[in-house]
Amino acid sequence: SKIDKVVNDIHDRINFKEAPLYLPELAAFYPDIVLSPTTERSEANPFPVTVQRDQNKYVVEYRPGSEIRPYVRYKIAKALAGYFLPSRNAGRGLQALEEQIYEVESNLFASRLLAPTSLIKKEMKNINIAKDLLTQLSEIFWVSKSFMNRRLQEVLLSL
Repeated sequence: SKIDKVVNDIHDRINFKEAPLYLPELAAFYPDIVLSPTTERSEANPFPVTVQRDQNKYVVEYRPGSEIRPYVRYKIAKALAGYFLPSRNAGRGLQALEEQIYEVESNLFASRLLAPTSLIKKEMKNINIAKDLLTQLSEIFWVSKSFMNRRLQEVLLSL
């Protein structure tokens, strides 16, 4: 419920009422967040999205042109969890457990940020039932079909 509150506060602040969520517009509402394409590609850093804390900025870097790909959008949204969710301070021997908890929390954050329950329900009323439901929803939210499958299961189980 804490994650839902954080995500709802973000959506309210940016007045997000219609899918898809434009991540650069979200960053525009938070001056400490910088979304930046980077041309650095190396074997040492094969990840499509990286995070750097630069002075008072939270910089999320991604490969140029890849930001519209569903996988990269998800990774950017997940990286933003580090800015919006409180950090955890693990005690001795609990670091691995804290990392697992953060992984789950950041996944939940990203899924709810990109595809909020209220908008999924809204879009479900407007889709063509003669066509593939997952394909339509994933196109509307700019996410992968596997992402939408998991998110739709969450929404339906919560009814």
